[in-house]
Amino acid sequence: MSVSFSEVVKSQHISTLIRTYFIEKSGYPIEYLNAVGEELINRGYDLKKYDEQEYIKLISPVFHKGWQNELYNMFKELLERGWAKEHTLIYGESWGTFVFEGILSENEQFLEVVEKYKKIFEASCGECGYKGEIEGQYEPPLCQKCIVKVIEEKTIKNISDIGFEYYDSPLYTDQIGKNVYVYWNDIKQIEIMEVYGELHSEIKLNLKKYTKKEEEKIEVTMSFLGEYEIDFSSEYAYNFFELIKHIPKNKLTKAQLIKIEKILSFKRCSICDKHAVLHDICLVCSNELPSITIQDSYWLKSYGTIENIISKKKKEFNENKNDRAELRYKFEKDKSFV
Repeated sequence: MSVSFSEVVKSQHISTLIRTYFIEKSGYPIEYLNAVGEELINRGYDLKKYDEQEYIKLISPVFHKGWQNELYNMFKELLERGWAKEHTLIYGESWGTFVFEGILSENEQFLEVVEKYKKIFEASCGECGYKGEIEGQYEPPLCQKCIVKVIEEKTIKNISDIGFEYYDSPLYTDQIGKNVYVYWNDIKQIEIMEVYGELHSEIKLNLKKYTKKEEEKIEVTMSFLGEYEIDFSSEYAYNFFELIKHIPKNKLTKAQLIKIEKILSFKRCSICDKHAVLHDICLVCSNELPSITIQDSYWLKSYGTIENIISKKKKEFNENKNDRAELRYKFEKDKSFV
């Protein structure tokens, strides 16, 4: 049974509706935009009040929090040069990353201002606005201080045989995340999956606070999943394997117990010295053991002996550890690896 556009838009936040109707309308059919407009009117929004200041107010949340001051300065300079709301900013998403491309205009002054601020944004932390050494592999790009803050949110804490604590991220931008303590007694179903990728495998853990029998009667929504299902991944959660160690055995099947034992049988890495090697790849420093030990490897041909290779890679690891906050945190604070 198809759902009408009118029903779809009723569940959306008003800021999303406003942005869709005025700023991102080119990507939607006219029937959908009409439904959005009617919904805005029903919620008491005056469509006639949309002006330059309203555009700025609507577009600002699209940009990273740490860029807001510079975004304000950019619009101030644009307004001084006669900018109007018809000259919209061009932005989008590529591979999960926010991309600010420019402005829809041929006005040289507008283009000059926007290009100036594009460079400023690229050199600024997306969380706090710090201008300096930024690690661009994050979304948003972050300074080292903010990287640690993000990592600490992803770190599972207070792990014991009784339960654990984790940070429940907000589903929407207008919500606030919170720390949640979970008791193992409240977990009714557990799934452990190993996903094999091109470079390494990823372990996924799904915890459900309802039984299979209850599952048949449940109407699953995003808010429901946020409260009654918890998902962790070895790729993103810190202390992940420490959490797996503490799952009560009476909650697991025999097959799951065997799987966990196999997963936790880490070998010691000869580079970072952590017991963190799974399927021949170190989960801390990312070195591949076969590339070091195979006699005809590229590294062996270049450095002569395995000892020389290890010495070289240890030096590289220590340099990277000093430069990269995430690597340093995993090495020093992730309890999964000893």
